[in-house]
Amino acid sequence: MTTNKVVEAIAMGRPLVTARNEPVQELLTHGESAWLIERADPHALAEAILTLRADPALRERLGMEGHRVFQNHCTMPRLGEEFAAIIEEMTAHEG
Repeated sequence: MTTNKVVEAIAMGRPLVTARNEPVQELLTHGESAWLIERADPHALAEAILTLRADPALRERLGMEGHRVFQNHCTMPRLGEEFAAIIEEMTAHEG
């Protein structure tokens, strides 16, 4: 499961720098919808901040793509659809 901070950032259309982990990588793509760095790597974090600071177009693109990912995967209607599909699949095997 992705953390609330990640979902909140992409919901607001903000460029996101976050640690690379499996749940995040299932949702976001480095350099497209977020800037992913290795966990506990202060040099990578500093480099990411400097890269985004120097490139307004990259910040804009990451924010827009992150927000698109949010709209496609994280809204309440979308999560409800996914939950309903899981319930339907589970109950279909009972019959």
